[in-house]
Amino acid sequence: MLTDTLIVIDLQNGIIGNHPDLPAFLTRINQRIVEYRKAEKPILFIQHNDQEIKYGTIAWQLITGLDRQQTDIVIEKCHPNAFLKTDLLFQKKLIKFIILAISSYSPNHDY
Repeated sequence: MLTDTLIVIDLQNGIIGNHPDLPAFLTRINQRIVEYRKAEKPILFIQHNDQEIKYGTIAWQLITGLDRQQTDIVIEKCHPNAFLKTDLLFQKKLIKFIILAISSYSPNHDY
């Protein structure tokens, strides 16, 4: 059985909090999240944490207005690649997925 999973990556204050396209992007993301909830499909949020974006800080928190609920899956990562050193690929029946993210490249990081 094919599982269709929505993956929302790094939509955190310290990564994209001031992105100029954020309001329009947030509207589109929340629309897609609502579609997945209505269809009872899984929604997975990826949150980055490292020395600059420390777990539990305001920078680490998801952006205000993002439609995340207690039933959503959250996976923590400490590397720019959401698939490296996380259990993302081990989520059961994760076969087809849609990723929603804004480029979070920073010239200050040495990736």
